[in-house]
Amino acid sequence: SPTDLVPGVQTTFKRNGSGTTINIVVSEDTKALETSLNAMIESFNSVVTISDYLTGESDEEDELAGSLSRVKNTVNLVMGQIRDLVGMTSSTASNGFSTLRNLGISTQLSGKLKLNSTTYAAVVKTNFSDIRTMLTADTNNQVGSDPAVKGLALDSINILDAIVNVNTGTITTKETSVTEDVTRYEDDLVEMQERLESIKARYLQQFAAMETLVQRSKNTGEYLTSQFKAMESVYKS
Repeated sequence: SPTDLVPGVQTTFKRNGSGTTINIVVSEDTKALETSLNAMIESFNSVVTISDYLTGESDEEDELAGSLSRVKNTVNLVMGQIRDLVGMTSSTASNGFSTLRNLGISTQLSGKLKLNSTTYAAVVKTNFSDIRTMLTADTNNQVGSDPAVKGLALDSINILDAIVNVNTGTITTKETSVTEDVTRYEDDLVEMQERLESIKARYLQQFAAMETLVQRSKNTGEYLTSQFKAMESVYKS
């Protein structure tokens, strides 16, 4: 009845008949890690796709396409931080295993990630404990604020949280800044509209006065013309 196979669980094995030899093999589950890595890669590639879509060519029939092209520098900054995670060195590197690349993860020409199944199978077969140390610092349920040394997984989570945190993240900060800019532009537009209305009213007033002056000048001109013609008739007679 061993108690150290699974933390917190006591396992009892029973022999079926005396003299029977039973071999019990306890091995580490590497499939779960592969599933998690593939899920991470799929998420990463989805982010690459959506960032290319939002900063790419605009489309009159799709208002989202190219909608972030004017803030492409910010998007590239965020994407750069995410891409750096692939080559980031673990603070708990073990026996030459220090980055995700050591697990067979590589960056393709498209910027997306891919897991080399052959490489992964080879390294987990012989170095699974080193990989566990690299990723988790051999800890369970560690939180980001823990001052103790962390594995690559939690270090990466802390970096991602700095990007997507709803209160202080890079994206939230940029969104707040853009919202403030929009509000300021709207206020400026209202002020400009009021100024234009004032200028328009002044021009209309000046135009009316000018039209009155022109009409008076026209009347005066017609009066003088008639007077000159009358004088001309007198002198001819």
